[in-house]
Amino acid sequence: MILKLGGSLITNKDIPLSANENNLGKIAKAIHESGLPAKNRGLILVHGGGSFGHYFAKKFNLSTERDRIKPLGISWTAEAMLKLHVIVVESLLSDGIATETIPPSELVDPKLLTVSERGRRHLESSLANGLIPITFGYVALDGNKAFIVSGDSICKALAESMPVERVLFAMDVDGIYPTFNLKGRIITKLSGFDGVNTKLRLYDVTGGLRSKLDVGLQIHKLGSQVFYVNGTKAIRVANLLAGKPEKLATEIAS
Repeated sequence: MILKLGGSLITNKDIPLSANENNLGKIAKAIHESGLPAKNRGLILVHGGGSFGHYFAKKFNLSTERDRIKPLGISWTAEAMLKLHVIVVESLLSDGIATETIPPSELVDPKLLTVSERGRRHLESSLANGLIPITFGYVALDGNKAFIVSGDSICKALAESMPVERVLFAMDVDGIYPTFNLKGRIITKLSGFDGVNTKLRLYDVTGGLRSKLDVGLQIHKLGSQVFYVNGTKAIRVANLLAGKPEKLATEIAS
């Protein structure tokens, strides 16, 4: 199982450098209630940048496109991601969740956006020891250019490299709505972009919901089940992590 903790969930996304400790506590509760990790069923966590990494990325024009970026822009953005990561790990640990950080620069080849052999071995060792590997979106360097490797793209790389039963994108809303202002009922089965209007949030630099849906569709084609679920509702996340059905979520359908 892969659980992607969206930046909108774990930070107060429209307030710079503000973590949402309350939601992190709910994620810890969901993991406990799911019974993971268990024998032959591991869990990997990936988190986004929210109002930490995305704040500085926007300030210094960092995006998923390779470009020349001021050195201070690279440094500030990378440091903000590390700061948020420490908050996430310490919050989960205080609630009894045993994680092991796998640096994203070790896990993912930035040129190919695939899981490296070294990263795969590290993942396997973590899982074998009953730990929950955790990684995050980061600033990658390629020659004299820099770019963002998003948490969503890391989820895709993981699904390409190992058998993944489910990928859950935990957000701060119930699922995918037909409109960007969250009007109407959530779409429970989604097979494409038809009928979905998307909008970027204030500090989003990785493509927003449109990009998240595109990655989800690609992961689904790899054979994994993909869900978009409200991470503030612990029971919903726990059900999906445990392999149970959950009506109050959006599932990518064939």
